[in-house]
Amino acid sequence: MAKLSRPERIKRLNRQLDTLRNGDSVSKRDMLALLDPDDRSLFDAIWNDAKAYKQSIIDGRHELAKYNRMLKQADAIWTQYERTIGANKKAETEYAAQSAYERALEHLGELLDCNPTIQIYLDRPVSFTFGSESEPSAETVPRYKLSTSHFAMREEFPDISAIKMQVIEKALKKGLKAAPTATKGTPSTIGNSASQQLRQIARRK
Repeated sequence: MAKLSRPERIKRLNRQLDTLRNGDSVSKRDMLALLDPDDRSLFDAIWNDAKAYKQSIIDGRHELAKYNRMLKQADAIWTQYERTIGANKKAETEYAAQSAYERALEHLGELLDCNPTIQIYLDRPVSFTFGSESEPSAETVPRYKLSTSHFAMREEFPDISAIKMQVIEKALKKGLKAAPTATKGTPSTIGNSASQQLRQIARRK
């Protein structure tokens, strides 16, 4: 691709940004062709960090394997409670579900004591401090970030389109700040000004 002028480069970047905002795709190759080396490095760094973070969450599934199984069992009891008819039986099933969630939380506490970094795999903060403990219920227990449970607070990981928009926006801000501004006394302006002054002097004579 021939070297583009700054205004043309900014124009094309704006066009790509509009395309991405409208939900359409812009190829990585086309985007990189308009970025300078620093912006291309920034894109690679952000994209690689996003992939590494998501992979770390995927890998965390193994560390939470037993906790996830315990939650699944507790959820099954809770579902049974929701379908139960009859006050006595319902109260009995609710207690069983709550006890199952409590056991799961106790296990999670043991995991966190051994490895506090496990918190990053969870969809919400967890506390075992007296008075602010996580509640043993389907809606409140911490869950794995990639859990398919409808009780989970699923995390939206940045996709490549979002990262492209982020980098293009930074490139545009930088490009606009660096755009040359009109200055007094450019060669053509000086020449025209001098000619005009000479003509004015000649007319006065």
